Amino acid sequence: MNWNDIDFSAIQKMVDSLSEEEKANLQSMAQNMMRGDIEPDMEQQAQEEIEETDPLFQKLNMSEEEFENLPGTMQDALEAAIDLEEYYDEDLDADYSASVLFYAKALLNACRTSLYPHLKEMLAGMPSAQTTLFSYLQALNESNIHTLVDQGKGESATWASLATLISFMQLQLQRAEYDTISYADLVVIKHQLLDTKDLLLPFAIS
Repeated sequence: MNWNDIDFSAIQKMVDSLSEEEKANLQSMAQNMMRGDIEPDMEQQAQEEIEETDPLFQKLNMSEEEFENLPGTMQDALEAAIDLEEYYDEDLDADYSASVLFYAKALLNACRTSLYPHLKEMLAGMPSAQTTLFSYLQALNESNIHTLVDQGKGESATWASLATLISFMQLQLQRAEYDTISYADLVVIKHQLLDTKDLLLPFAIS
C-alpha cells in the first residue's frame, strides 16, 4: 500500500463523527504511540493487576502499622521469603528451603534488634552482628530466663515462648541445609511464625 491508496477524506469523515471524548482518547492513544509508550489499554490492565495484588503486610498476616514498625532489614527478608514462595507458585514438588532461610533471617534480625540489649552479657559480649539463632537459643536457658525475669525484663512465659520459637526455626534451618522443605512444610512454618504472630514476640520484651 502507498499514500495514493489511502482515502484521507474518509478518515476525516470518521474522525468528525466521533464524540469529543472519543476524539480525546484517540489523540491520547496517538501521543502514547509516538512516544513509544505501551498502549493505554495495556497500561490500564497492568495497573489493575497491581491493584489486585495483596499488599505485602497482608500476605504476612500483619497490619500495615505492624509491618512498617519492623526494622528495614527484617522487612527485606520477609519480602524475599514471600517472593521466593510465589516464584514456585505452590508447586508441590518444589523445594522451599530458600524461603525458609529468609524467614529465619527475619527472626534473627528481630532478635538482634530487640533481644540483644537484654542478652548481651549472657552472650559473653558477642557483637550483635555475629550472633546467630543458635547463640540466642543457648542464652535462653532456664537459669538465664529466671535472671531476666528477676531483673524485670519481660515475663517467664514470653521468654519460654521465644526459646521454643527459636528452637523451632533452628531446626528448620538445619532441614533447609541438609534436606528439603516442601510446600506443606512451609505452610506449617508460616503458621508458626505469622498466623500466631510469634515472629513479633521479640518486640514484646520491654
